[in-house]
Amino acid sequence: MSLKPISKALNKEDLIESKTRLAQGQLFSRFVLTLLLCFVLIQLIVTALLIYQQHFQAKQMMSSLKVEYQRFLVFESPQKLEHVLTSYPDKLQASAMMVISQEGEQQHHVAGLALPSPVNALTDKNILVSNWLDFVFGPAYLSLKLTPEKAESQPLSQPSSRLSSNQAYWLLLHVPTKLSALVEKWILVSVVLGILSVLISFIVWRLLKTTLQPLHILARGLDNREAWQQGENEAENEVDKGSQKSANKGLAALNQGVNQAMGQLKTANTSMSHTLDGIAHDLKTPLSRILLTSEKTLATDNIHQADLVNALADCAESASQANQLLTTLMKINDEVIGRYDIAQESVSIKTLVTDVASWYEEIAEEKEVILMIADRPDQICISDPKRLTQILVNLIDNSIKYSEKDDEVLLTWGEEDSACYICVKDTGIGIEEDKHAAIFERLYRVDHSRTQAGYGLGLAMVKVMLASLNARISVTSELGKGSEFCVFLPQESE
Repeated sequence: MSLKPISKALNKEDLIESKTRLAQGQLFSRFVLTLLLCFVLIQLIVTALLIYQQHFQAKQMMSSLKVEYQRFLVFESPQKLEHVLTSYPDKLQASAMMVISQEGEQQHHVAGLALPSPVNALTDKNILVSNWLDFVFGPAYLSLKLTPEKAESQPLSQPSSRLSSNQAYWLLLHVPTKLSALVEKWILVSVVLGILSVLISFIVWRLLKTTLQPLHILARGLDNREAWQQGENEAENEVDKGSQKSANKGLAALNQGVNQAMGQLKTANTSMSHTLDGIAHDLKTPLSRILLTSEKTLATDNIHQADLVNALADCAESASQANQLLTTLMKINDEVIGRYDIAQESVSIKTLVTDVASWYEEIAEEKEVILMIADRPDQICISDPKRLTQILVNLIDNSIKYSEKDDEVLLTWGEEDSACYICVKDTGIGIEEDKHAAIFERLYRVDHSRTQAGYGLGLAMVKVMLASLNARISVTSELGKGSEFCVFLPQESE
């Protein structure tokens, strides 16, 4: 005998709704990451454009100042140039520039930004051949020579305007100072992009949440369905392991859940069709008997009192059979919808089994079936005694019904894996393994020829009552070797 404890509630990580919400979070995270990468790319492009713009403006400014300052050297004098530069240094300082004079190896600051140290390798082609990348990876200074070549050939009548052969004036641009002016613009662009990213992320999150909400509701419904199914027969709870591994997270879990639900709906539809066929078949016989008996009696002239009584008895018996079938179906439906309250009482399993077995002693003797009760200590469980009695009645009735002469029916009970159990084991005709799940369907009968009395509702009633009691049932059976039905319920120790 192998028993399994009552299934616990689904773990939070196993819920389909949790997986759909996880998928929503992953989708949003990927969007945010993509958005940030795009904004970083935009920031890099904007930074490159700003540097290019600064470099272009610096070249234009230096070329313009060179033309302006050279006029003083050509038409005036170096002293006039220095006077103008020292009188109006703001223009140079605002442009991060300076003018120096060089005589030999000596450099003298004239105006503009302060010169912290001598500048090496001054060349007149520096600014002309430079590109915007020099602002980032080039030298700290871009230079432009102001002294014109014609200064050497000026008339002797203007000695004061002459420059010595080794003297020159240079216009320098301090690149780090110029780049520092870009930081403010760069920060402004970063702040704007940051605000946009937060705003767009918030809007997208709201859209995702609103759009996927129906999926979460559907997933919650699938979770509720799966949780309810945990209380049903284990044969109905088997799920393909391969599909579980491929749908272990995200929307794939929802897809699997929907497919399972669709499959179960198809199964339910097929089962309903079979149920209606079974009801029609089982009702047709008693109704036909009532109709034929009534027509025969009405068509007989001068009918005797005894014949009339027999006809009415046949009609009453047939009507009783139809009424019993419909009543049982209604009871099953009432149990499914939870119309009646569940009583939680301490139940002596030994007493319950003994009492119910006593009701079937004569039936077992008449059929020459050996009904036995195991000699075991009592077991106390908290359950509904009426429902538990009905469950045991149906199980014992089936075992005797589908047993033959000299077959045995053994009733046992005990405790295993924190659950108390009741088992009904017989050596009767047994059930094929592929029919273990089907026997709990309404109006399903292993004996398709319907040679045995009954409607195929006993185990269906057992199934819905076990669901009400939060109990389970296991089936072990082999065709021709008998069956064992074990019910296990929550236990309360004394």
